[in-house]
Amino acid sequence: MVRGTTEHGYSCLSAFSYMIDALDVGTTYSIMVNKVDCRFMYYFLALSRGFDQMRKVIAVDGTHLHGKYEGVLLSAVAQGTKNHIYSIAFCVIDKENNASWAFFFEKLKSIIVDGPDFCFISDRHKNIANGIVRAYNHACHRYCMRHLGENF
Repeated sequence: MVRGTTEHGYSCLSAFSYMIDALDVGTTYSIMVNKVDCRFMYYFLALSRGFDQMRKVIAVDGTHLHGKYEGVLLSAVAQGTKNHIYSIAFCVIDKENNASWAFFFEKLKSIIVDGPDFCFISDRHKNIANGIVRAYNHACHRYCMRHLGENF
């Protein structure tokens, strides 16, 4: 954290999302907390601009967060027609499992409509494959060659 505490940062997510949406109308965001103990579970953010100018190949991956509150940062990126990489969506989750990836892809589906011309690229994580199959019936899913090479 640059300023304040981690707890304060999590409590500001709603205000942060509101301000982003005010600056970029059409931004999609969602915050989910556990109904029993009000514990943070998921935060999804997707900016509204530019995806229609991207190539239809979307790379998805997750990276583990370290610190007081651990979790995983999921991301979806695409490449533009001039070979620039653009972030499509981010999602902070409490833990990586089928439910969290399903949440990510269901929210992503609100901005990336399912179709046979889309292809998702990822590592061989089973939860990613399960999330894609649940949310996208027509898009294809392929594995990243770099990740395949690292596994052999």
